[in-house]
Amino acid sequence: MRDEADRLMNPYIPFDTGILRRNKTYPNNSSIKYTSPYAKYQYNGKLMLSKSGSAWAKLGEIKVSTNKQLKYHTFGTGPKWDKLMLQRRKNDLLRDVENYIKNGG
Repeated sequence: MRDEADRLMNPYIPFDTGILRRNKTYPNNSSIKYTSPYAKYQYNGKLMLSKSGSAWAKLGEIKVSTNKQLKYHTFGTGPKWDKLMLQRRKNDLLRDVENYIKNGG
């Protein structure tokens, strides 16, 4: 199921250079961990700023979330891409998992 969800989520993950979509690990059979430094920032969809008010932070500097929404420039992508995928492709995921089980998994 994880692999099918991964495949179906991919088009909803923000895409600039594609690094966010590619930089991920699979810590166990049911998890996907996005490892780009900005993955959490993109997933939450909120502008984060350093103490100085800059969107850029020095190495090790902590940023805080604001209430300002990020703008995603690739059509159909956005924050919480797992939930976006479920809204739009839940039936596909369920069908694929059902077929996997029926075929002996």
